[in-house]
Amino acid sequence: MVAQQEAIRREMEKILKEMNKEGGQQPGRQAVEDAVKQMQQSEKELVNKQMTSESLQRQQQILSRMLEAEKAEQEREMEQSRSSESARQQASDAYKTNQEKALQAKKQMQGLYKPAGPDLNAFYRERNLRYQTKLRQNPPKP
Repeated sequence: MVAQQEAIRREMEKILKEMNKEGGQQPGRQAVEDAVKQMQQSEKELVNKQMTSESLQRQQQILSRMLEAEKAEQEREMEQSRSSESARQQASDAYKTNQEKALQAKKQMQGLYKPAGPDLNAFYRERNLRYQTKLRQNPPKP
């Protein structure tokens, strides 16, 4: 039982080291630190064969702290996935608004280049059509 407790404690210490490498105050970090400290104390009691009701309560606290740390880790992962989804959504929204603006600008430009009405004589109508086709092929740069 001491060996199992020690193996669990070592794994918890590895998790704590990873949290320290990532830096910052992460949720669940304090719970992991407390669990490691309590595990060390429990190991000493197990080696010395001094099991008391306090030891059993400590084991329950260790279990609850481990569950808290696991829950905090899951929440952190969910927050990361949420943030990446929101960034995609923002990019998509920005793209849509830019598309809409470009479409509106294009419509306004087309409104300016309407072909001349039927009141022009044939010569000017022909010149206007050539001008319109040149504009469509090489639109002016804004």
